[in-house]
Amino acid sequence: MNDICIERPPQDEAGCTRPCRYELRFCSLFDEHRGLSFPCDQRGQVCIDELKPQERRNYFFARALVGHDFALPAVVSYVA
Repeated sequence: MNDICIERPPQDEAGCTRPCRYELRFCSLFDEHRGLSFPCDQRGQVCIDELKPQERRNYFFARALVGHDFALPAVVSYVA
């Protein structure tokens, strides 16, 4: 994984990123090849309105299972 991001991504007036260079990653506690990730800002805030319905369900699923199936999420950068 990459280091935690400290740069500020471009944001629109609503505070949502475009295009996102950061993602919030929920890594599985049991399988290192399994996990979920979602676009976010450098603070780890996900703009839920920009997620597709299935992504939104997965995001809430991952948040609900932190400590059971997923580790605490980490904000990571990626090359767009």
